[in-house]
Amino acid sequence: MAFKIFYNDHYEYDSESDDNMPGRGVQAIVQDHSEIGAEIITACDYYVRENDGRWRGVDIFGLFDFLLDSGIVVFGRTIDKDQYAAIVYKAMSAKNGWLPREVRPNG
Repeated sequence: MAFKIFYNDHYEYDSESDDNMPGRGVQAIVQDHSEIGAEIITACDYYVRENDGRWRGVDIFGLFDFLLDSGIVVFGRTIDKDQYAAIVYKAMSAKNGWLPREVRPNG
């Protein structure tokens, strides 16, 4: 799937390029489209590339859905103190020591 990305600094990235694709400052993406030749995606907060190689514009919740479905990120959740303590205590049973930057729970 051929595409071209246009950035806020007037840089243009072509999918055929050997350059690294910048991840910030996207203003528009033009990609091949079987029915109309080319499709432009613009005015979106985030742009995600689907498994079929097509780009799609999404909002913050669409980005969260994409990231969660990708398996490359997981999200934490705030829970009450007792639940947290029980879970961390169970996780600590696998520990033999502490790394310098590791967070040590109180108590």
